[in-house]
Amino acid sequence: MVSATLTYLLTYLLTYLLTYLLTYLLTYLLTYLLTYLLTYLLTYLLTYLLTYLFVFALLVENTNNGISAKQTLCSFLVLDFLTNFL
Repeated sequence: MVSATLTYLLTYLLTYLLTYLLTYLLTYLLTYLLTYLLTYLLTYLLTYLLTYLFVFALLVENTNNGISAKQTLCSFLVLDFLTNFL
């Protein structure tokens, strides 16, 4: 009698815990991870990729104006270093 009750309780608890883990925790974790990844990717896209497109446009424009691409790129790298690491 005690063994059957313990078996029933353990089975019920394991089933409940597995159901809880599979539904609530996985849903929460997936939602959190997807939100975090989307936020990170959008932030990355908006900052770095647009910055590099801007630098490429500056390189093309400054090369057409007689300033060398090396000078423009070096000045951008110095500015990037100063803004990110200081």
